Amino acid sequence: MMKKTRLTALVSILLLGLLSLTSCGGFDAKALLQGNLDVIYLGTYDEEYLASVEMTREEAEATYQEGIETEAAFFCDYFDVDWNALNISAQQEILDMYKQIYQHSKYEVGEVTRNSDTYLVELTIYPMDIIQKFTDEDSDAFLDSWQNRLDTGEFDLYTDEEFERAWSHEIVTLISARLDNISYLDPETISVQIAQDDDGYYVITDNDFQRIDGLIIAY
Repeated sequence: MMKKTRLTALVSILLLGLLSLTSCGGFDAKALLQGNLDVIYLGTYDEEYLASVEMTREEAEATYQEGIETEAAFFCDYFDVDWNALNISAQQEILDMYKQIYQHSKYEVGEVTRNSDTYLVELTIYPMDIIQKFTDEDSDAFLDSWQNRLDTGEFDLYTDEEFERAWSHEIVTLISARLDNISYLDPETISVQIAQDDDGYYVITDNDFQRIDGLIIAY
């Protein structure tokens, strides 16, 4: 099963936790991880968290939007859609779908253990199976129908751009039909490492973020 491997520059910035994010006088690794994930996947945050990591509301919104756009780019790669051939409306349709999917993100931040300046945070993720279910349960019928439409000449007069939009729209429509009944695969628990970098900032390692991101939505 194809997995995502992505880490954008904007998300990397978010993964920096300042020393001011404290609990009982010490760095709060659990709060940092929870806050980061909530911004990236749910687009939610409170003023206390923003102040703790010295982030503005605009930066938080930009980070969330960047994550959605990156997910949309992965969608295009996965389903062979030419993003640049889509008009703004078709692109927005994909973005809106992922915003709705992300609202169902489910994860639980657990216990924290510390070894010197390195923290290990237990994180349980419940992978959403909405895309996987489309692939497993809907794609064969969709492809058969699409081939029949090709054979009957429905798309003969379409431009390349119109054909891409039609292809993308059909996939988005079928996936979106499952939004009200999103279910989850068995939860997976991982340990997320948070450590100080050379500048004294606490960071989540790239590899751990890749693992988190690859588990949120099952492809």
